[in-house]
Amino acid sequence: MGQTFEIDGSTYTEEELIDILREQIPGLKKYSHFADATIEFCSNNKEGEIFFYVTKNDEDMMVKIGQDGNIYWDWTGQVFG
Repeated sequence: MGQTFEIDGSTYTEEELIDILREQIPGLKKYSHFADATIEFCSNNKEGEIFFYVTKNDEDMMVKIGQDGNIYWDWTGQVFG
């Protein structure tokens, strides 16, 4: 079992967050080709932001979940704070 994370007052397991990402990807026109991609926990930082690595074939992206619950697809900013 993976880690648990506090986001916007609710607690989620690593697996629950991955499930949420999987549910949303098919509805995102720009990222729908990642629908059956591999999603892995990458890290979390001292600000409580959580990062996942999404990969399919030779394409990948980083996804950030902020403490406010917002999901930032194809995150290119800082990971370790």
